[in-house]
Amino acid sequence: MHQEISSRTIDAPSWEIVRTAKLASRIYVPLGTKMSLGDYVRVTRIFVEAFKDFDRMEDNSSREGEKVEYTEEDVKLLQLRHDLQV
Repeated sequence: MHQEISSRTIDAPSWEIVRTAKLASRIYVPLGTKMSLGDYVRVTRIFVEAFKDFDRMEDNSSREGEKVEYTEEDVKLLQLRHDLQV
């Protein structure tokens, strides 16, 4: 039962990530597009996981004192998150 509930919820370390992911989902799936609630949750969870991974990568590098080398995708994801928060 726990696994069933967890598979349909959004788990994020902050409300900021959830709000940003929901906004990204609404942009990704434009108004008028037919989508089930399950599909909407899956799309939102993908954005949440991407933002969480990025935060984790930054946290690990700052703790270890290493400079993070970002890929082009990382830079685009960071820019998307920044743009959605403004």
